[in-house]
Amino acid sequence: MLYSMGYLEEMLARSVDAALVSYVIQYFGLAFMPVGYFCFTCDYLDIKLPSFLKWIFFIISGAVFGLVALAPYTNLYYSGFEFVDTGLYPHLVTQKTIIYWMYLVVETVFILSSAILFAVKLRYSRHNRYRMLLMILFFESLLPILGTALNITGLLGGYEASSAIISVMAVLLTYTLTNGKMADVRGVAYANLYRNIGMGIIIADASQNYLDSNFSAQTMLPVLKDM
Repeated sequence: MLYSMGYLEEMLARSVDAALVSYVIQYFGLAFMPVGYFCFTCDYLDIKLPSFLKWIFFIISGAVFGLVALAPYTNLYYSGFEFVDTGLYPHLVTQKTIIYWMYLVVETVFILSSAILFAVKLRYSRHNRYRMLLMILFFESLLPILGTALNITGLLGGYEASSAIISVMAVLLTYTLTNGKMADVRGVAYANLYRNIGMGIIIADASQNYLDSNFSAQTMLPVLKDM
């Protein structure tokens, strides 16, 4: 939301100073988005991240935001600016430094890691509703990478796809978190309870054929792991 607001302000800007303010607003959201999305992914998939790692991630994001805010006074993140009043709307053209490209790599690693985690969970999930949500989240995770590729290759003629892509991500994320009413919290809660409950549970069909078992049952009867 903040990124989109900043992007709209850039479109309405009439000077380089106003466009730079819009960049600060954009990065107040954009700098923290990859880290926030990765932390969300880990929480959604019950992966526990150490607190110190989260602090390191957000300190890096905060440092990037600070560099953008100080861009008019330093050449660390952007080495130059040019305000262009041509094309579909006015926009700021920037000359990137090595720090920009380094953070772009870090940002891509966070998003790609989220996509891989969703893909792995999707591979082993047996609940159809949960699989559908994981599928949506997997493809959603690929959207920022698509936007980055479009921006780097210049296929959009210098215009960034990030705002539209983030808007689509927000819609898909809202859908998954509200379970297509827009997350099937019941399905996820059931899966977590079934997986983590201390009592061993073995599921069979009406003909007493083995279907599934939880972790506790497999601990008591290791042979279940191979069935």
